[in-house]
Amino acid sequence: SDYAKPSIRLSALMGIQVIHVLTHDSIGLGEDGPTHQPIEQLTGLRSIPNLLVFRPADAMETICAWEIALKTKNQPSAIICSRQNLKQITNGENIHIKAERGGYIISDFEQNDKALAGELSRNHHLKNVNYIGSLSRGSEAKNTYDKNAPILYLLSGIEPQRSLLEKLIIEHHHSNPHQAILIRGTNQSAEIIKPKNNLIVYDICDAKQLQSLVSACKYVVCRSGYSSIMDLIQWQKNAVLVPTPGQAEQEYLAKYLSQKKWFYTINQNDFLQFKEDAMQAYACPNNLSQTSNYKTFLNNLI
Repeated sequence: SDYAKPSIRLSALMGIQVIHVLTHDSIGLGEDGPTHQPIEQLTGLRSIPNLLVFRPADAMETICAWEIALKTKNQPSAIICSRQNLKQITNGENIHIKAERGGYIISDFEQNDKALAGELSRNHHLKNVNYIGSLSRGSEAKNTYDKNAPILYLLSGIEPQRSLLEKLIIEHHHSNPHQAILIRGTNQSAEIIKPKNNLIVYDICDAKQLQSLVSACKYVVCRSGYSSIMDLIQWQKNAVLVPTPGQAEQEYLAKYLSQKKWFYTINQNDFLQFKEDAMQAYACPNNLSQTSNYKTFLNNLI
């Protein structure tokens, strides 16, 4: 679709009926070089305002997509077809109604006062939005009020920012020795960190190990990525959010959740000045539904 992007954008801006048929969705192929491989083309197309994007799963849905595109007179459409043979999975019952309905699935809560992502999950121009709650690999852990419980440092993200924060955490720990667990979030680092001053170090953990460590810790120090935030909500665990410098989404989420008094936030450059007492006015909410309704939504959609 990169070759056609200027034309697609122009037809969307002009509000004219153009049907773009992209015949080689090669997620199942991936062998014909860069023109056939990048799966982010779907995201790029869906980000174009006033463009209908269809990705039918079988022949019946393809017919429905074509029919809707023909009926839509004031905006272009993009129909993304597969290069592979696809089995028929729809039975045709109410398929036209479901195809016309379309929809967006958003991992957040519908009520504004419960929204985890603030304005990032609120687009008032979208129709048929389905909020499915928080998605997390974890289970409820709740807060531990034992003053001697360890702090869990949970690192993740891109280099060199991961390593920069790791060094700040170790320096802060050496200046303020305390029970702590550091999950480095990588097993590729050439630098070896030896446990000392009550600091236990893991390179990576699986989901079961992580759940156990979260349950035992006093609070979590982590990035403010959306997946991490959904995990914290599921765990019902207090946390210190340290947004990755230069990542606008993380910076917005950290500021937004700090204003709600849900999580304390500190910039990476100021981490050495962190004092635990600053967290007293912040608490992870425990009144959010921990049951996502995505299974119910998918069953109704199918």
